[in-house]
Amino acid sequence: MTRRAAPSPDTKAHVLDPLDSDEIARAATVVRAREDIPESVRFIAVSVHEPPRGAPGPHSRSAAVVAYDPPTRTTYELCVDLDAGKATACRALTGIEPQLTVEEILSVEASLRAEPRFQQALRRRGIEDPALVDVDP
Repeated sequence: MTRRAAPSPDTKAHVLDPLDSDEIARAATVVRAREDIPESVRFIAVSVHEPPRGAPGPHSRSAAVVAYDPPTRTTYELCVDLDAGKATACRALTGIEPQLTVEEILSVEASLRAEPRFQQALRRRGIEDPALVDVDP
């Protein structure tokens, strides 16, 4: 596998190169600035948005963003043009849940380990330390 060198400050990244931390932060800033996106939104994923195969270029460097608003249970999918600093597409999806966040996974694990019925079930099986049990939501 050949690794591509990171672009220098004087060159632009290729449209398919992974986003760097600055690009991810810029995409998040664009999303947060939108009036139709609630402040309570959580970012689930920010990745490079691939232009359609065979589409004539040149292509802007873009980010695909998935965000979730827990109070309204709405998932947002956005395409952010990083060169222009604006969202070129946004759709709100209801009735679907995105993948769990790390915080949610850790919360489920901690809640289960603290549950007395779980601890009793482990003791019945000879396990005294709940930390020895792998818990996956």
